[in-house]
Amino acid sequence: MLAAMQVLEVIVQVVLFDLVSPITFVPAIAVGWFAGSRGQRIGGIVLLVAVKIGLSFLEPLPEDAMRAWEALPLLAVAPAAWAFATAALRDWLRNERASDPASPRLRRARAAVGAVIGAPLGAILGGVLGMIAVDVFRISSFEGGAGYFVAFLFFLPGLAIGGILGAVLAARRGVPRA
Repeated sequence: MLAAMQVLEVIVQVVLFDLVSPITFVPAIAVGWFAGSRGQRIGGIVLLVAVKIGLSFLEPLPEDAMRAWEALPLLAVAPAAWAFATAALRDWLRNERASDPASPRLRRARAAVGAVIGAPLGAILGGVLGMIAVDVFRISSFEGGAGYFVAFLFFLPGLAIGGILGAVLAARRGVPRA
């Protein structure tokens, strides 16, 4: 009974880690958005899983460890969830746009997608600018001073500004001008 609980715990951890891993969700979202049919989405998911398996061979295993080949189907759960959810969102947005391009539901959905895309982009841009500022102003790394400088003065504001700008720009996109 204990072994079964440990296996279940490992399965949940693997799937949850895969769901939040950018190596998984970025290409899976691209597959879901650009694949035209269900077969193309499944083919893209299989390709993503094959690439992940191939990349796993680049990392050495710890001593006395072996690959769990029976767990390979778990690698397809997260990409499939992202790809099919993205395809459903794409189809819903297309149907909403066809019915009424200025509908409030469509604007809210665009704003949410814009915020989700804009926030990380703003955070990345803020972090890069912060690292450049650390070099230009020669801020010491003593006790994490440079890290706090970048995080609080560039990264977090970039995250907020990127999210707000992404939401506003995406919500206004496609709305007819009066």
